[in-house]
Amino acid sequence: MLFYCSTSHSFQARAGITEVHFLPFNPVDKRTAITYIDSNGNWHRATKGAPEQIIELCQVQTDIKRKAHDIIDKFADRGLRSLAVAQQTVPEKTKESAGGPWVFVGLLPLFDLPRHDSAETIRQALKLGVNVKMITGDQLAIAKETGRRLGMGTNMYPSSTLLGQTRDETTANLPVEELIEMADGFAGVFPGKWTGSSNLSFLPLSWKSSKGRYLDLDTGIIVTNPKLMPMLLKAVRESLDEKASSL
Repeated sequence: MLFYCSTSHSFQARAGITEVHFLPFNPVDKRTAITYIDSNGNWHRATKGAPEQIIELCQVQTDIKRKAHDIIDKFADRGLRSLAVAQQTVPEKTKESAGGPWVFVGLLPLFDLPRHDSAETIRQALKLGVNVKMITGDQLAIAKETGRRLGMGTNMYPSSTLLGQTRDETTANLPVEELIEMADGFAGVFPGKWTGSSNLSFLPLSWKSSKGRYLDLDTGIIVTNPKLMPMLLKAVRESLDEKASSL
């Protein structure tokens, strides 16, 4: 059965159980897990994470996989992310044991709003002529909806297009560099997936003066902390002022 539900308080969900071990989320496995003992003394393990990883973990049947992807796509069309949930029994009653077969439980929709200041920051960057790109692990539909909310455009592509896959007639003959330049962003980009690939080794962050001259083209900048954005914009303004005065 595929379903989604929510509870307003975490203590309600944990009522009657004793946590034995918690596996924190990491971007490689893309899931988190908890091993716990129920009120009858039985051991269980539950996990939630990226649907693809959970579906693979459970080795679900083809028809269930198809239904799951249909629901995920419907969520994505509404701008909702999806989390998958699975569970297993742990008859060995040790936190290190592999446990029994994983059972696919269902899907959770998540509405994850961008930071309150993201749209304004991007607006300022675009006003300065900065060519902002979105790189996300989200599905394409979610990336487009996020781009629309942030006012940065919806011309998004799946990451596979950077490898020459899933191209349509509008991008089939474009070099990767031109595809990157014309795109507002790429979806489905996961840590580790692009190891050894040069296609994402640089993304052009360019800006132009009021006269239309491009300055410092192909200067790649990745912001790892939202608090760094004001400093980045300040640096762009100072660079523009300095170089404009020398033209």
